[in-house]
Amino acid sequence: MERRSQYRIELGEKSTVEVSILVKNRPLMVGRLHDVSAEGAGVVLPSLASAPLAVGEEAELVFVGKTIVKPLRVSAVLVHHRIEGRGAEAVQHFGFDFTNKDGFDELLIAQDLHVLFNRRKTRRVEPDPEEPVEALLEDEVRGKSGSARVVDLSTSGVGLHVTSKVDSRFAEVEKVRVALRLPGMTEDLRLEGNVRHRSETTGGGMRYGIEFDRVRTPRFAEQQAVLVRYVAGCLRQLLKTGAK
Repeated sequence: MERRSQYRIELGEKSTVEVSILVKNRPLMVGRLHDVSAEGAGVVLPSLASAPLAVGEEAELVFVGKTIVKPLRVSAVLVHHRIEGRGAEAVQHFGFDFTNKDGFDELLIAQDLHVLFNRRKTRRVEPDPEEPVEALLEDEVRGKSGSARVVDLSTSGVGLHVTSKVDSRFAEVEKVRVALRLPGMTEDLRLEGNVRHRSETTGGGMRYGIEFDRVRTPRFAEQQAVLVRYVAGCLRQLLKTGAK
């Protein structure tokens, strides 16, 4: 696969993600994440502070950032290398292809990479129109329920479109339950949440913004792990086809 056939987003000076390059029998090298795609990453290091690497060498990349909960480790192979500038201002650009993406899902949703997609604190994605995600909105206390359509989703919340009829039942309700089934899943996710905002939509109906409540939601960590895989998969697809 040609690396440049993959959509690549340059972070440049905006990047706050530090990358350690671990290569067997070589000194540790530390640089800054410069660009990222679904298949690999570019890392920039001060030229004089880094030992030369040969194309084809395998490495472990360790990503660290202010809001990355724990260091993310991804195996990679060096596919290209260049030097820019001269003297003290020279820098080395290393281009890596990922060979094991175990940590990449977490890297995609890391807050330090918010510039890749939007300015939200968490990554929010829109379901594929060919695989729409339907939801059931429930008010257990009052015994109300209504159908809804997922318009966007993150690991911490969901945006729902509801009809005016459903809105009339939930206009004064704050604490809700959202049941939804993601593509490829055989069971519903059932997440407790709080309605944080409501707004009218141009095509009719209302948009609800709901924040998940980890305390009230049974098996929240288990269900959130499913959301992580789905959101990261959508972001990976965006990197392959071009971010919106």
